[in-house]
Amino acid sequence: MIREVPSYVNISPKPHFIQSIRAHRPAWKILAAEAFDNMLDAGCRRGEILFGPSSTVRLVDDGIGITQDRALAVVTLGDHGHMATTSLGVFGMGITWNLLGACDQVRVRSVSGDGQLDLAVHWPEAVEGGWNIPSPRWTDVPATRPTGTVITLSRLRWSLPSSRELRGMREKLAVQFQPAVAAGKTLMLDGEPLLALRDPALRHVVRESVEIRPGKGADIVAGMLVSPEGLLREVHLTKGHRVLSQGTFGCGAYAGTASMFARVTLTGSWTLTPFKDGLSDGSPQDAEDAEALEAAVHAVLVPVLERCQAEAMTAQVEEMVRLVNDLTPEDLMCVRPPHKKPRPAPKPPPPRPPRPDAQHRPSAEGGPSGPARRRQPQSEGLLIDFMDKHAAEHGVGDVMFGRPDRVRLSKDDPFIQAYFATKHHKHAGARVLNAIALALYEYERERRPMKNERRGDGQSRLPVDLDAPFGVRLAQRLAQQRVNQELGHVASAEDAS
Repeated sequence: MIREVPSYVNISPKPHFIQSIRAHRPAWKILAAEAFDNMLDAGCRRGEILFGPSSTVRLVDDGIGITQDRALAVVTLGDHGHMATTSLGVFGMGITWNLLGACDQVRVRSVSGDGQLDLAVHWPEAVEGGWNIPSPRWTDVPATRPTGTVITLSRLRWSLPSSRELRGMREKLAVQFQPAVAAGKTLMLDGEPLLALRDPALRHVVRESVEIRPGKGADIVAGMLVSPEGLLREVHLTKGHRVLSQGTFGCGAYAGTASMFARVTLTGSWTLTPFKDGLSDGSPQDAEDAEALEAAVHAVLVPVLERCQAEAMTAQVEEMVRLVNDLTPEDLMCVRPPHKKPRPAPKPPPPRPPRPDAQHRPSAEGGPSGPARRRQPQSEGLLIDFMDKHAAEHGVGDVMFGRPDRVRLSKDDPFIQAYFATKHHKHAGARVLNAIALALYEYERERRPMKNERRGDGQSRLPVDLDAPFGVRLAQRLAQQRVNQELGHVASAEDAS
C-alpha cells in the first residue's frame, strides 16, 4: 500500500546553519573586498573601512543608500538587492556571509531617497529565534540630505588586523580594485587610500577583442614587462570595477608568466562565482563559455608567452650554470668563472695633446699601429654548461678538452631535465648535476679500463652497451636506476619471507 505524502516538502536551512557559517573564519581582506564591492555597486564616489576604536569595524560609503525594497538584503543570505548602479553583485552572498563570521552584532544606518533606515541584528539571537530579527525602522529625512550607508560591526569574534596585515591588505586590494581607483573612485582602508596603480609599461604588445558568443566577449591587452618591479603582473581577469583573478588564466603550461602583464576585460553578460573570484561554471553553457574564453585568450597570448618562456629559460640556464660551477672543486675551478659579471668599463680619460716626439711604428700593412698588446692566457680548469639537442648523440653529456676543459650536459635528456627543472630544490638538483658532470669528466680524463663488467663470453652483464660512448652508457644506467631499486625492494621482501 502506497502512503500518501505531500507533493512538496520544505527544505529551508535550519537556524544552526548560521552556526556552521560562523565557525568558518574568513580573512579581513575578503570582508573588505566584499564591502568595497557593495559600495561601488551602490555608485559611491568614496568608500572607507575603519578598524576601531573599541573593537569595532565601520563600513562607510556615499552611495545611493539602501531603499525599502532592499532593506533586508544586507543581512539575508541569498537575497540580492539589485540596483541600477549594480556592476557585479548577483547572488547576495558575499557581504552577508562574511558579516556572519566576523561579529555578533551588526547595525545598519542608511540614507536613501526613501528616507533613513535603522536596522540591528544580533546573530546569536537570530539563531535562537529561528531567523527572526527586529523589524527595520524608517525615518523621513530632508531631500537635501546626502545619501550613503554606515554599517557598524561590534562584538567582534576575531582580533583586528595588525599594522603589518593592513599593509598587506592595502597592496592586495589596490591590485584587486585597480580599475575602480583608475576610474577616479576613492577607496580608504583604515585612514589610508588604496594606491592608484597604473598599467605597467609593456613591450611586444598584442591587442585583440574576442567574441565567445553574441553578448559575451573580452578585450585583451598583453605584453612583456619593461621593468620587473611593480605589483601588476601575469593575467588579470577583469569585470567592471574589480579584478576577478590574477594568475595564469589562458597561459597553459608556459613558464615565465611573471615577466608579462595581460588585462582581459570581460564584456557582456558573464556570470561570476558567488564571491566574484572567477567565472561561474554552474551551468553547462557557463562552463563551456569559460573554457572557450580561456582558449581564445591563450591563442592571443601565445606570441608573448613564447618570448616569456624563452627569457625565463635563458635566466634558468644562467642560474643553474652558476650553481653547478660553484660546486666544482677548487683544483678544477676556472681562473675566470663564467658567471662573474664583467666590471664596468672605466670612463675614458680626457684626450691629451700628442707629444712632438711621439712616433708610431708602421704595421705590416703599412699603416700606423698602437702600442703592442700582451696576449692574455686562456683560462685553466673546468666549465660545466648545458646544451640543447644533445642527448641523441651524447646521452647525458660529453667532455671537450681544451683551455678550459668543458663538460656539456644534455638539457634535453630526461634525467638531466628532471634535475634542471627543480624550482623548489634547485640547490639539490645542482649538486646532482655537478656530480654527473664530474663523473663524465673524470672518466673521460683518465679512461680507466672497466673491470668486472663483462661476462666470460665478452658480453655485458648489465643492460648497457659498453662499446657506446660513456655518456650514453651513463644515461642507460640512470634510466635503469628506478628499475633496479624496485627489484631490490622485491628481492629484500622475498628474502624476509
